[in-house]
Amino acid sequence: MTRRWAGEFLELLAHDLRDDDLEATSVDDAATMLAEAPTTAIVRAASRLQLRTPDEDPGTICFSPVIDGDFLPERPLDAFKAGRAHPVPLIIGTNDREGSVFTGRRDILATTKPRIRAIFAATEKKARKAIKKHYPGLPARPAALDFGGDYAFWFPSVKVAERHAVHQPVRFYRFDATTRILRTVGVDAFHGLELWAIYDRMGSAFGWAMSLLGGRRAFLRTAARTRSRWLEFVRTGAVADWPTYDPHRRRTLIIDARDRVEHDPRGERRRAWQDFVPHV
Repeated sequence: MTRRWAGEFLELLAHDLRDDDLEATSVDDAATMLAEAPTTAIVRAASRLQLRTPDEDPGTICFSPVIDGDFLPERPLDAFKAGRAHPVPLIIGTNDREGSVFTGRRDILATTKPRIRAIFAATEKKARKAIKKHYPGLPARPAALDFGGDYAFWFPSVKVAERHAVHQPVRFYRFDATTRILRTVGVDAFHGLELWAIYDRMGSAFGWAMSLLGGRRAFLRTAARTRSRWLEFVRTGAVADWPTYDPHRRRTLIIDARDRVEHDPRGERRRAWQDFVPHV
């Protein structure tokens, strides 16, 4: 399937470049086309392929690592489980509502009936019902957006954390901080919002826009604490006020206007996802 997607991407790119003389299926010519194509054309072709894949091949993501036995010899989650991942301390986590902004031109998550049915194809009915219970109204939105975000981001991150924690220290977080306007429009702490805190981007146009209705000072204070912890981790490999995560206590730093540590937040939802097949 990945080979087919690669061919489709090259076809889309060649069409965008209107290059009828270039044989896109030739390895040499494809390499030349990729090297010489403008970045904007590559992004357009990639976006078109990414948008159509969830409906043409439900339950899949076209841009993901390919296990080829050489460059990537095994599933990363298997490597984490066996202790073959790079043996270093790790910070990992997700945002409160990862899937909330994946609409319109970003509609690539498992948010429709066909897509949801496809990813549940191998999961027993009892387990499906247990998972769906945590997303009332599914597949209506916003339940579908939360479901898609948890499937794509949150639950895989939990699995990485619990597996790596057996071998190396792990700090796990959930970023809940947001502003009034983001709550008003219903996206809350969406996918990628933490980057404005970690990289001090609140002075950008979007940073000012997302605080028009208030909440800027609180977010800036949260951002300063977040950067301080990340820098302490870079320097020392640990963070004094952030306990390690393990598969039993699952201590998680909730980053918000007032930071706190919770034991296994959304634990019932996590336990329901444990029976999802194929196992993450």
